[in-house]
Amino acid sequence: MRRKVIILDPAEQDIKEAIEYYNSHSRKAKDDFLFVLDVTFSLIGDTPEAFPFSYNPVRKCVVEKFPFVIHYFEEKETIYVLAVFHDKRNPGNLKKRFKV
Repeated sequence: MRRKVIILDPAEQDIKEAIEYYNSHSRKAKDDFLFVLDVTFSLIGDTPEAFPFSYNPVRKCVVEKFPFVIHYFEEKETIYVLAVFHDKRNPGNLKKRFKV
């Protein structure tokens, strides 16, 4: 059963920044990023337990073909996305979001 995936505001901002970056390079890069992100969110919704913990209870899923990691936690039937984090950014900034 696919769980509902809710993208929280900080993760939404991460996505917007990535879209702006890829769009500035090419529309195809932006479209590819959005497609892969959508597929990854579907995968997380289908099998959230398949991915390792980054900081318990937060799990992480590496985005294929792009240098991003999605951090999320589940609560009952819902997945909450905390971050779509570029893997070259300072991970210390990420811990601030993990007060779940």
